[in-house]
Amino acid sequence: MKLGHIMIFVNDMTKARWFYSELLGLQTLLEQENKLVFALEGFQLTAFKCEKTTEMRSHLWSNLLRK
Repeated sequence: MKLGHIMIFVNDMTKARWFYSELLGLQTLLEQENKLVFALEGFQLTAFKCEKTTEMRSHLWSNLLRK
């Protein structure tokens, strides 16, 4: 089994962008208002903006159901 994509939830996109691109040095593949995608040695890390825990659950389930 190979890991291809990791999803995380953040409440501050500016801090997430700084942490993953500036501090860790990951390449930014996509930047949208509520989503950042970074390249990390053979897989992608996606950060979604979510203000509340209920938003995180809702977003997670909607992505799982699409597959």
